[in-house]
Amino acid sequence: STLISSVLNADFFSVTKEALGTFDCIWDRGALAATNPLHREKYFRVIDSLLADDGVWMLDSFDYTSRAFHGPPFIFNPDDIADSLGSRYEVTQLDYFRNNAEKFKAWGLGEFYEMVHLLRKKPRLNSEP
Repeated sequence: STLISSVLNADFFSVTKEALGTFDCIWDRGALAATNPLHREKYFRVIDSLLADDGVWMLDSFDYTSRAFHGPPFIFNPDDIADSLGSRYEVTQLDYFRNNAEKFKAWGLGEFYEMVHLLRKKPRLNSEP
């Protein structure tokens, strides 16, 4: 099989499935962590529209012990995942580990945790759009 890839430089929130189609897999390795929490629902709507119904979304997110640091990266921990995405996605935690990178300590983050989750869309009922 042939792997075809492209790079698109655009406003993420303006991207549509009509322009790009849908994807079998989406890997987020920092986009959500950089997104202001006030814009998360908007972010999720874009992901929802671009991910094929049988596709998978690999989400890398973060948690840290300092509540004095207000991001980015922004906290999006397992409770946030369950609250924000649990009704739409089956969520499987693939990894959860402490990231000891010096830059996080320099930012005053204390313990910094990285999590990787695999999300699959839950089947929609006939009455749902």
